[in-house]
Amino acid sequence: MRAGLAVTNLVLAAGIVASGAPHVLADFRRLPAEATVSAVDLSLPVDQAEIDAALPVLESAARTSVHAHGKRAFVLLAASTGENADERAAEAALEFRTYLAGVPGDARAWAGLAQAEIIAGDQTAGREALKMSILTSPSLLPLVLWRCALAIDLYPVLDQEARPLVEQQFRLAADNRTESLVRLVAQRRALMLARIMLTDSPDSMAKFEARWARR
Repeated sequence: MRAGLAVTNLVLAAGIVASGAPHVLADFRRLPAEATVSAVDLSLPVDQAEIDAALPVLESAARTSVHAHGKRAFVLLAASTGENADERAAEAALEFRTYLAGVPGDARAWAGLAQAEIIAGDQTAGREALKMSILTSPSLLPLVLWRCALAIDLYPVLDQEARPLVEQQFRLAADNRTESLVRLVAQRRALMLARIMLTDSPDSMAKFEARWARR
């Protein structure tokens, strides 16, 4: 991955110079971490050493760029596994909140905040972040399955405002990502929950059940 990092840095440097971006300093500070950030964004495996190297670079860039807070948050979230998962997740949540204070319309970051809060142990905060993600971009298909997974984790604390929002996400997933939803539900052993969420959507329920029967 190190060779790819060098190529990525050169390409990004050329792009920054050519565009005359207003936050040139922050962009250059962030260059050594961009390959790791890109891998995290694509859900590719990243070595712990690469994460550890990227975090201080992004911290430095965050002094002059709110977007670096968002990138650092996702890297911290990717690192929120194992023994210190809750600590990394709590730090990720802080970074997400800093970023979202400046960019409140980023539905993906709200979903990231929801996941960070869940790992950190605050389901109520996770629920509120999930609601914001859905309200910000309710029909954004690339986020639908992630939101359904978050809703499974948050089911015990879903309130009257969150419930219909989550039901909408399950309906969208059943209609547009049927096979992936079936796979998620099977992995999470959440068949009863999925059926509850689809109860008021007979057509979506039928698509889900037909695919479930063939799994």
